[in-house]
Amino acid sequence: MKFFKYLIVLFLIGMIFSSCAKKPVSKETKYGELIYAYLENAPFPHQDREKGYTYKDKFYSYKGHYDDNTVVILIPKNYSPSKNTDFVIHFHGWNNSVDSVLEQFELLDQFSKSNKNAIFVVPQGPKNSSDSFGGKLSEEGGFNRFMKELMELLKDRKDIPKDSKIHDIVLTGHSGGYKVIADIISKNSIFKHIREIYLFDALYGEINTYLDWVNVAGRKFFVIYTDNGGTMEETKKLVNILKGAGFPYYYQHTKKVKKWELIKNPIMVLHSDLGHNEVLYKRKMFQRILKNSRLKGIKTK
Repeated sequence: MKFFKYLIVLFLIGMIFSSCAKKPVSKETKYGELIYAYLENAPFPHQDREKGYTYKDKFYSYKGHYDDNTVVILIPKNYSPSKNTDFVIHFHGWNNSVDSVLEQFELLDQFSKSNKNAIFVVPQGPKNSSDSFGGKLSEEGGFNRFMKELMELLKDRKDIPKDSKIHDIVLTGHSGGYKVIADIISKNSIFKHIREIYLFDALYGEINTYLDWVNVAGRKFFVIYTDNGGTMEETKKLVNILKGAGFPYYYQHTKKVKKWELIKNPIMVLHSDLGHNEVLYKRKMFQRILKNSRLKGIKTK
């Protein structure tokens, strides 16, 4: 009898927690509908950060740094839903949050002006902390589960048709965002849908993982590095490996790169004289590269 009472108590507790789950909040903006969703398969919370994290004697507590499952989603203005849904997913770097990166790096504006018929997604990573851990997205199959939940949400909201399927995915990352992207392309079956990856001063490692991914026809890999962002040495290693393996790649400065070069070349190494944070927005490189991606554009009405 006590056992059944125990089961009933557990059931009621589960019902309470499920009823307290935060529902998506949306608002209309000049860029389209901006949705704040709270997903079970978002990067955080994660058991590996339940006791916080220390980096160089700086402690980041669980509360305030690893307890946020926010995922920001933009359905762009004039978006045309179809049976094939494309995504652009951005991963922020250290000491930042989804709200601050959207504003600081003008991501909504840049995405909107790229004019792509895709859904823009920014998951909350380690919040305002010096940490590259991808949480649940660094687990085996974690990105598969994340995308499944995201698709279900969009279908329930009727943003996309019930029979819609994932088509093409573009992953972009700034700074510490490189690590979760490397985990995604090496630990998930859905990686076959990932057609393009852009790293904005973010190549701190995982070179072989990225090369294994790009060594397939039809994929694009863009790396932007700066003089003082800590990525120069790894980028030089990448270039030497590309040369030695006979990979076709194109090297250029961000001030000189042309539209046709962004369209034509599957592997680009771009040098920037800007600062570590400036590479993402000052010359609108996020917008420029995405605008010239293979994703379909929004049809003007």
